[in-house]
Amino acid sequence: MTVALSFLTHYAMRYVSLLFILIFAISCSTASLEYRSNAQSGKAAVNGVEIYYEIYGSGDPLILLHGGFHDVTAWRNQIPELSKHFQVIAVDSRGHGASTFDDQPFSYELLTSDIIALMDYLKIDQADVVGWSDGAVVAIQMGIYHPSRIKHAVLIGATVQYEDSLKPLDQWVVSQKTLFKLYANMTLSKYYKDRNPRPKDWPQARDKVYNMWRAECYFPIRQGEDCLQQMARIKAPMLILVGEKEMIRKEHAEAIHNAIPNSKLITIEHANHFVMMQKPQEVNQAILDFLQ
Repeated sequence: MTVALSFLTHYAMRYVSLLFILIFAISCSTASLEYRSNAQSGKAAVNGVEIYYEIYGSGDPLILLHGGFHDVTAWRNQIPELSKHFQVIAVDSRGHGASTFDDQPFSYELLTSDIIALMDYLKIDQADVVGWSDGAVVAIQMGIYHPSRIKHAVLIGATVQYEDSLKPLDQWVVSQKTLFKLYANMTLSKYYKDRNPRPKDWPQARDKVYNMWRAECYFPIRQGEDCLQQMARIKAPMLILVGEKEMIRKEHAEAIHNAIPNSKLITIEHANHFVMMQKPQEVNQAILDFLQ
């Protein structure tokens, strides 16, 4: 009985911890947004949906791709600094922020095709890309399947498969759909409904993202290859940034690094999956050092 109680208490505390992380992330997304008054914003009709974007600064194009259940404001600590050196294009993924979605299931291939179509719409032949979490997967997809469109990439908190990519407790938490939906509704739905042109679509958007996360591999698996082997075809130099306390297994981050031929791995201390919010100066400097 004592062992069972200890087990349940441990998992309950894990949920509380993740809940506070999500609340922290939302508070980060809704504060310090004065820089957005300088944005050139728009919506591109691509692939049957409207993709919202904001443009800052001038110079070579640098595309910022956020993670699941976030939007362009996830980069609030990066845009002011990076836009001093690049033309920064921050994008809301389909079904996130102010971007719409349709009946298609979400997949990383589909999200990637949206970005390629947006680049065509904006007449951008090639760009550097910084992607966080789901956005990092899109950057990897670009490197594999659209090599001529990506110059360099920074991957923050990247994972390329559902099984064995997260630490055991985090893997267990994500696998509990009912509880996940509960705290997603508590912490994420209001911000979605405030920004999205179709607020009533929240439950569908939530479930589409969740189902995408549960894919065995985030790439189409070629015959005779496993998920990680897909990345051996990447030519673009890539920087992999992870927080020391990342929910992604250290071994998985190292496997991604080893699979991408021209890549570098940097671990940032005292940070987790929200490293660019927690350690913005270190992350910004690492991005600029790599891209410049």
